[in-house]
Amino acid sequence: MSKHNQEEKQSNKGNPLASEENASAQAIEGVLERVAEKDPQAALDIRGYIAVQQVTHQGPMPSPDDLKQYFHTQSDLPERMMKMAEYSLENKAQHHRKILELKEKEIELQQLELIKAVGAPCYLTKFR
Repeated sequence: MSKHNQEEKQSNKGNPLASEENASAQAIEGVLERVAEKDPQAALDIRGYIAVQQVTHQGPMPSPDDLKQYFHTQSDLPERMMKMAEYSLENKAQHHRKILELKEKEIELQQLELIKAVGAPCYLTKFR
């Protein structure tokens, strides 16, 4: 184990997630070199197949690269997807407004119930 790996292992002792990632990286690190020592041709073949790429994207729409590919599939698809996302967003906002409106009415009714519950006995005792 290299000095760098030993230092990383010691610095990550208290962090189980970092230790797990480090162990995984150590297992992968140097695989091609170890294979190349035993079979150089196999290492070249493996190198041709290895492609590690992680792409993440968050949001209501696909990534710009995905949109380009959708465009190549069907030219109006990205525009339709934009319209769908806009429509969905408008509906969501409309539902939130309606919920707030209903909550406001609920509070008004609760206030009236409270006035009725407190006011009716006071009214009846005053005019008896």
